[in-house]
Amino acid sequence: MAIGDGYNIESNTATPLPSLYVDIWRTIQQVKKVRFKPSLYLIFANHTDVDKKEAKGDKNDNMILMDEVIDFAKKTKLPCHVVGQRVLFHSGSTNDVFIHYKTEKDTVEELAKKGFRKFERGDMDEEKEEDEIHYFIRMAECNYYYSSSD
Repeated sequence: MAIGDGYNIESNTATPLPSLYVDIWRTIQQVKKVRFKPSLYLIFANHTDVDKKEAKGDKNDNMILMDEVIDFAKKTKLPCHVVGQRVLFHSGSTNDVFIHYKTEKDTVEELAKKGFRKFERGDMDEEKEEDEIHYFIRMAECNYYYSSSD
């Protein structure tokens, strides 16, 4: 199954994976109304020992961290950004997640195994030389605005 810019998710089981959706937001027009600013935006970073293990090919500790963050985001409904995996969990959803254009294929595959079916990705704001943290903050703000205006 192809996802976005070249991700190909393979199913190792006899039954095919359910459909996955990737929404790529192209040049979102900035809304002139007052937008939601999360009162609390949590950023989770890997421990340096975990980063060293990951460099050697061991990604198990990162998945443990993501499991904990998924549970926490689900309970609190707060935007939770996991820096090492470049993902943002929002609104307590266990179905959709924001990804970055640099999010690795392994991360997408693990999230698909955990039941995530909708992956949303926006454009980087190149005019402002936006970094990843500000990109995910903007995605959290836009997500709240668009989901509350439905």
